[in-house]
Amino acid sequence: MRKLKLALALLIVGTSIWLVRKPILVAAAEYLVRTDSPKKADVIVVLGGDGSGSRILEGCKLLAAGFADQIWVSGSISFYGRLEGDLALEYAASKGCPAAKMVPLRNPVDSTRDEAIAIGKMLHERSFHRYLLVTSNFHTRRSGRVFREISPDLEAIVVAAEDEDFPVDRWWQMRHSRKIFFYEWVKTLSYWIGM
Repeated sequence: MRKLKLALALLIVGTSIWLVRKPILVAAAEYLVRTDSPKKADVIVVLGGDGSGSRILEGCKLLAAGFADQIWVSGSISFYGRLEGDLALEYAASKGCPAAKMVPLRNPVDSTRDEAIAIGKMLHERSFHRYLLVTSNFHTRRSGRVFREISPDLEAIVVAAEDEDFPVDRWWQMRHSRKIFFYEWVKTLSYWIGM
């Protein structure tokens, strides 16, 4: 009788979790996304780490809308001997973004924290006060916190580039999205504990 009650209880709990899984999965992804409304700024900073071009194209949209006069493009990872930032610039120019308004940042960085330190130094050198920080939707909360922590005297306005590889409402249905979710949560937890 005791085993039957335990089995029934497990069945009820399992069924309940199954029935509410979608809202839980969506909420876990939505937590990663924290964006601000764009405002006029000194510069648009597009973070590296995007192979689809959505980040740089979002930066170009902000430029065209008059939110800033220049885009800084990060991305020091090399692909077949070419830096990601240079590839992003070429891609954006091929889509009509003015090449003269884009500046590649060739800082040797391999983490969001390293990007925040290098870019924060450049912003301070130019006496900038406000910048738009463009990154993928899943990366907005963590990158915003890191950049604000590194340069608390500067105003970072975080803008999400919608990422077709991470649809918040159904990320668990695609293998690549599941990997993004897992890695971003690992990085978020690592950031919380100071790693």
